[in-house]
Parts: sequence; C-alpha cells; structure tokens
Amino acid sequence: MRRVLTSLVGAVVLATAGIGPVAAVEPVAINITAASLVANGAGVQVSYEVVCQPLVGMDAQPVTALTIDYGTVNVDQAVSKKFIAHGGDNSYKGGATLACDGETVNAVTGLVLAEAVPFKKGPAIIRVHLSLADYVSWAGSEFGDAQVTMNITR
Repeated sequence: MRRVLTSLVGAVVLATAGIGPVAAVEPVAINITAASLVANGAGVQVSYEVVCQPLVGMDAQPVTALTIDYGTVNVDQAVSKKFIAHGGDNSYKGGATLACDGETVNAVTGLVLAEAVPFKKGPAIIRVHLSLADYVSWAGSEFGDAQVTMNITR
C-alpha cells in the first residue's frame, strides 16, 4: 500500500511539474501614491490608484462598473516622543464608480482629518481598505487592502 501511494504521489508531481507558475490576480489592487498636508496639519490628502477585476453578473456577463461600497483611509504618525497623530476616513459609503476591467488605473483621493494632534511632514503609516460592489446586477463585491510607510509632504 505504501509503495502504491508513493507511486501515485510521484506521478502527480511529475504530471504537474511542467505546468509552471500560476499568476494570481488580486480582485482589487491598491497603490498608495502620495500623502500631503492640508490646512497646516489638520488633515492629510491621500492619493491612491485602484485596478480592479470585473465581477461576473447574474447573466454570466462581466460587470466592469463597480461602486465604492465602503472604504477607509487611515493615517498614523509619531509627531513627538509622546504623541501620535491619527486620523481615519470611512466616508466612502455609496462613493464613486470605478472602471473595473483589470487594466484601467482609477485615481482616487481621500481626506483624513487629524483626531487630536495635527499631522506634520515626515514618515507615517497609511492604510487603505476598499469594498467594491455591483448595485446594478447584484453580482457581489470584492475587497482590497494596502499599507505603506511614506513621507507626508506639504
């Protein structure tokens, strides 16, 4: 029994060895491109790019116009040895419609307001989470996340 199992495993390995790597495509790819101060540090304007894949509709046709159903942009920054500036924006409900054909680069911006301590120029951790949905044919939704450490500029 052990010899037969080993032979089967070996045959499977040999049979799949020539296939090569399979490229995984993210349903929603997010690239955070810039962060700049707004109103002397009261906020940060975060710019990012989104490339998304189409969903399959109820009629088995691709759905390439997806709406930002829910999105968040968060910024955290150490502004001194005692204080961290933080802000989050989750006001995207029912937001913009994106072209989701797997190729179009959609430019999106989000304004994050400082909650207590103002932001300043320098390094910060920036996170973006998006949920895209189809409200026309109700094909479903897809999600994407990104996080970077980048400098906030003026």
